[in-house]
Amino acid sequence: MASQTPSCRKQWSLSRGPKGNVESLVWAECGCPEQQVNLAKQLLEDNGEEGVDKEERARLGVYWLTKASEKGHEEATRMLQDCIENGIGITEHNLSDVKVCLDMSQGEKLSREAAKELFLNLSQGENFITAFQLHKEITKHSLENSDIEEGTIPKWDILAEGSGEKVTEEMLVAAASHHSRGQLPLVLKKRSMLRSSRVSALVTTISETSVLPHPLIIVTLFLLLGLDIFISAVPLFIYYGSLIVMVISSCQVISKKWDFANFQRWSNLLVTYGCDEQISLEAQWSHCLHNSQPCFIFLLSLITHLLLVSYVPDPPMSEIAVLSTFMSLFCLYNLAHYKKKIDVLAILTFVVHLLARYPYDKDTLVSQYWRYLDVHVPTFTSYVLGSSVEFCLNFHVLFYLMLPGLFLGIAIRDHWLGICKTLLPLLVCLSWWQLAVIASRGATYFGLIRACLGVVCIIIFVPMMSFTLLFIPLAMFSKLFITETISTPVAVGGIILSSLLYLGSKRKRWGKLFYYLMVLLSVASVFLNVNYETEKMQHEGLQLKEYENICKGKDIQSIEACLSLSGLYVTWEAKILSSKIASVHNAVSPFVHRLPENVQETVKCLIGEKFQDCNEEDCDISHALSSRCHLSNWNRYEYIFEVELTSNSWVEESTIGLLMGGNDFRNHSQLLKQGEIVWFSGYLTSNFKNPRQPQIRLKSLNCLSCFQGSSSTSEIENNFTSVLFRPFFDFLFYPFVVFK
Repeated sequence: MASQTPSCRKQWSLSRGPKGNVESLVWAECGCPEQQVNLAKQLLEDNGEEGVDKEERARLGVYWLTKASEKGHEEATRMLQDCIENGIGITEHNLSDVKVCLDMSQGEKLSREAAKELFLNLSQGENFITAFQLHKEITKHSLENSDIEEGTIPKWDILAEGSGEKVTEEMLVAAASHHSRGQLPLVLKKRSMLRSSRVSALVTTISETSVLPHPLIIVTLFLLLGLDIFISAVPLFIYYGSLIVMVISSCQVISKKWDFANFQRWSNLLVTYGCDEQISLEAQWSHCLHNSQPCFIFLLSLITHLLLVSYVPDPPMSEIAVLSTFMSLFCLYNLAHYKKKIDVLAILTFVVHLLARYPYDKDTLVSQYWRYLDVHVPTFTSYVLGSSVEFCLNFHVLFYLMLPGLFLGIAIRDHWLGICKTLLPLLVCLSWWQLAVIASRGATYFGLIRACLGVVCIIIFVPMMSFTLLFIPLAMFSKLFITETISTPVAVGGIILSSLLYLGSKRKRWGKLFYYLMVLLSVASVFLNVNYETEKMQHEGLQLKEYENICKGKDIQSIEACLSLSGLYVTWEAKILSSKIASVHNAVSPFVHRLPENVQETVKCLIGEKFQDCNEEDCDISHALSSRCHLSNWNRYEYIFEVELTSNSWVEESTIGLLMGGNDFRNHSQLLKQGEIVWFSGYLTSNFKNPRQPQIRLKSLNCLSCFQGSSSTSEIENNFTSVLFRPFFDFLFYPFVVFK
């Protein structure tokens, strides 16, 4: 009781003091931050009344400074910082409150104060408000604000039933704190996606799927396939996995765009109740930056997909073309509105990109009948650069030059929020369309029909799959019952069990087991027993007679002309004279030999092979080596075949040439014998030692007349860099730059 006496005397002295002090106290208790700061200044002055505890006055001053600082008063925050640095009025009871107040940003303080004002306006004296009241208030201000897109506002009148969840002031203040950090509040996440469309629910479900593969799936595939098959199938898994990740990340981009629309509505509501517009804009920027990760995941998956397309045998281009077209149009549909109107700029950008990317010269219908749609200008010519790049100067380039200006116009909207709000999703949309254009070059008529049928089956027959899963067991048991192969109790039990399974899945509408099974069966029905066919263009290239005519001279001019033929494609026949190993490269050996000696042998046996184990007398491997290991299985060889080239002329002598091949031609190097006739194709390379002697980098090699009767063929499509990056550059620059 004695400790309460100073507090009572202090309150009495303030009440009995000058009239200005009383008015300051009244206004401070009403929540006026200016009066709270003035009152705190008076309390923190040293020349107070006699008999009043100065420490108690300082503590009360800190209390009012904390209240004013929580309302966003900057001077109060500075004074509070000085108090905690100098230890004025700070006790063990108010230290935590002061630190929490100082740790809060100015934006969070203003947002929390706006949330309190919002709760005071909606509660009407109650201790809580309902979620329907909150969302109705959000919708009311969203309709008044032209910045909100029309398609993102739910119809809350329809959702009035069952929306009486209680929202307390603490929950609303916590939601305001989330807003200041750019996070969508939990109170809005529950109803942010309340759309009547099932497509929206499906997109939300897909977007919540993790893009990281489950370790159990990887372990299962490893155990089923084995190490060798698993390693060889890794590019195939990554190729199709990247396509799945692209679909998931695209749905995440659309879902994040919907979340941003809800966040913007919540932000505008707080601005209406006192939050600063600049603070709201910073919160929206923070929200955009925190949720832009799916765009970068999509970009990484797209690059991976393009880099691996050359290493996948017979990719399903028709299905990829249909999927890419669908995803592109779906993304465009979700970008079609801006400020309650059609987003003309986004649609115009898509149309210009379509005109820039569409290969009109390859379309027979356009080039022959729809001449008014053909934007190719005959006066502009195509230039061949090198041996594999064709530059087409036409209106495709002009449309490309328009795209940066359109992108800039979209980006500067809403204080540059258009970058994350519209531009990044639009780039995802345009990427899908370009992928559809690239994939359509390898698509076939039957493949497109097959892909469309697959889409129709998924859309129409998947909802009916639950009935199918019920009637198939019924039909099977009925057939067995008619043929009397099983007893009646077993048939009845099977029917009852099937019915229970169906009712169990019906209770949740889409049971997870049945849902994944239906999708798996639908996808498998499309890709099952489908053979993809590819056509390869044959190039004749430079004839041997032409080469001999150019390189027959011995003067400098003839030698320079002969060296200029480097890089040209040739298809010739020759007789094998000899073969030898030019070089050996082992990428693993240098690293293994840097390890300690006792570790080297273990690593060699782990990744290498053992020496031949034999006990015969003529065995070349000593007994000491038979228990050791080597790394020869990692060797990559370069071979040189000396051949006799014939130009089908009996007058002139034959030409001796050199064929250079990599490790892909190892089988031929071991099987080919002297005197055998082969057919080969490749590219001429410079031979500075003897320019008149043709030197060819092999692309393919086929035995025409062999002693062993072998007609096998070794072929490499191109060098690693070209094969890896050609689809990627083709995606970026097609059709006005063609990489052949």
